[in-house]
Amino acid sequence: MINALLLFFWPSKLISIVIKNGQDESNASKSVQKIRSSYFKAIATITFLCIIAVVVAYIINFIGGLGFVQLTAMRFFCSALIALAVLAKLSWEIQTWKGLSVPEEVNSFLFKLFYKVGVIGMLSSLLIKIS
Repeated sequence: MINALLLFFWPSKLISIVIKNGQDESNASKSVQKIRSSYFKAIATITFLCIIAVVVAYIINFIGGLGFVQLTAMRFFCSALIALAVLAKLSWEIQTWKGLSVPEEVNSFLFKLFYKVGVIGMLSSLLIKIS
């Protein structure tokens, strides 16, 4: 827990701890920076998806909302998209060129597409009124 807090609020201290555990300084610094960068990109992406979800919900509410059946179907479909994205990504373990081959790029694109569309749909469905 403390190391997780150090990652975000005192990365130089975390790097010094990693160095004491035997990793060289260059690799420790790169690792910490990559992890920090990944989390900040994830936070930015989720923030952007939340904004899109609010706009989608506002538009749908402006035109009258959705019926109970339509809203339930939307939630079901978006949940299925998220599950599809995660399960497909986790079950595809072949990596030929460090994620740079055409099939790997297509797989990553589809994962991000399905996941993001599913998240936008799920978040907006929480804000859509039942008509």
